[in-house]
Amino acid sequence: MATSTCSQSSVGASASNSINVDGPDADVGLGNAKYPLWAHATKLSVDPTGRGGNKRFQCHFYLKDFPGSYSRVRAHFLKIANAGVSPCQKLPHDVFVQLQKENQAAQDLIEHGPTRSTIRLPPSKASGSSKKRKTGKQQGIVESFDLETKQQADALIARMYFTGGVPFNLARNPYYRESYRFIASHDMGGYVPPGYNALRTTLLDKEKKHISRMLEPTKSTWSLKGVTICTDGWSDPQRRPILNFMAVTEGGPMFLKSIATEGETKST
Repeated sequence: MATSTCSQSSVGASASNSINVDGPDADVGLGNAKYPLWAHATKLSVDPTGRGGNKRFQCHFYLKDFPGSYSRVRAHFLKIANAGVSPCQKLPHDVFVQLQKENQAAQDLIEHGPTRSTIRLPPSKASGSSKKRKTGKQQGIVESFDLETKQQADALIARMYFTGGVPFNLARNPYYRESYRFIASHDMGGYVPPGYNALRTTLLDKEKKHISRMLEPTKSTWSLKGVTICTDGWSDPQRRPILNFMAVTEGGPMFLKSIATEGETKST
């Protein structure tokens, strides 16, 4: 796909203490270390406005209910803009700082800790060909264990695809195999793959800067030899109209950007 405030109450007074992760929402799986901000809000099972739906919560500081589940609870208390919920204006600054720390601890737990129970794979049955050899019996045993290890690795990688909804086409990406080949050929004991936050922040920024450096020699010729701007309209997998902009020179084409043109009139 191309292109992606309220009066202080007794509840508020207790908020300056450590967050109670065994709060009233623990019975629905929300009051735990991964969702600490539920300690300062109440999940409403019924929409009191009568508009239908049950995803609403009440802020203990603002004494008002809002639509949404934990993602909006988090945005409300951490004052995240453009998240579909207004920030809490009555949150004391010291509590706000504490909630930031608690949220970071929860993010670290989700990223580095066991986020879900893993299902142990059954032991793989190695091919019997190596066991039937009349010579090299010891080598056959080693190969048998090696085959079981490879089968286990294959099963774990496949399970990542199945449970994560990863498109199978990723297996055709040359960087997919290159990454595994690099890890396998280097002694990297204790290596842990990058997590969610590193992928979407630090590593993404590094890759964008790397691509910009690679394209700089081509861009430097534009002022001397000129450049032609081309457009190409197409549809993404959801059949939404997309318009690509490309810069074309004798050095080759360069993608500039894509814009969504749904509802727009396109003419030449």
